[in-house]
Amino acid sequence: MTTMVTGGLGFLGQALVERLRERGEKVVDYNRREGHSTDPDHVFVQGELLDLGRLQSAIGTHGVERIIHTAAMSHPGYSQAMPYTTVLSNIVGTTTVLEATRLCSVKHFVNLSSEAAYGPQPDPGPLREDALPVPGDIYGATKVSTEHLTRLYGRFYGLTTISLRVGWIYGPRQKMQCYLRELLRAAIDSKPWHTAQGRDQRFHYVWVYDVADACILAANKDAPAHDVYNVTGDEEHTYQQVGDMVKELFPDADFRFGPGDWDLYQQPRFDISRARTDLGFEPTKPLRQRIPEYADWLRVNQY
Repeated sequence: MTTMVTGGLGFLGQALVERLRERGEKVVDYNRREGHSTDPDHVFVQGELLDLGRLQSAIGTHGVERIIHTAAMSHPGYSQAMPYTTVLSNIVGTTTVLEATRLCSVKHFVNLSSEAAYGPQPDPGPLREDALPVPGDIYGATKVSTEHLTRLYGRFYGLTTISLRVGWIYGPRQKMQCYLRELLRAAIDSKPWHTAQGRDQRFHYVWVYDVADACILAANKDAPAHDVYNVTGDEEHTYQQVGDMVKELFPDADFRFGPGDWDLYQQPRFDISRARTDLGFEPTKPLRQRIPEYADWLRVNQY
């Protein structure tokens, strides 16, 4: 099996490529940056998401049989600062990859969406996939759009398509804003971490390799019962609770959190029963058990 991973040099993409190679599968790693590998079954292709011809050439040359699309402008804050670039990358870029999928007769396509598609939700939860998306930022709006485009390409052109609404991903190589990493980094470096607000903000964390596994489960599904799935951990934690877990490992950590939320919308706990039932997805460990592993990584790596 040959899988194209768009954004394979990204945070999730690297974990996904690792998992695919562990399974003995060939990977075509499509990125805007140049990559190198001595592994003959891990092929790098440099190209832009908007370059339809380049995508078609890579798919045809390497015999790609399925595509997992992780490449995106993937942070709400960036989307507010660069709305046009976000729309171009996330909506037009996804459409270009879908079109290459169609033109090259690739039958399986997995789109990485986000919990941001839901936006602020008044429902106390658990939040299921049939809740009405009301995105609260441009990033979330682009993710809703990619879900619709992915669904319609599947319907009109006979593709097997799935979108995964992913929670707050954490783990090795996370370079973007990550509140958990910031706490661990401060504790490891023996620096204080004080915030004027945020202790009540709720997070739905998910281990990066669990998301990678979910991507592979989705790509292997020949006749999915649904086209959108929540993929996150089976727990919800406030920032204060996350800080308390870190302090279990670092009792001398100097953390102080002010009341209220971050400048982020609140969402209830996510229902992942659909992904469990249809895809066989299961979070491997609770956050409390993963924190020591993540801390070990951060002791020898900056991110």
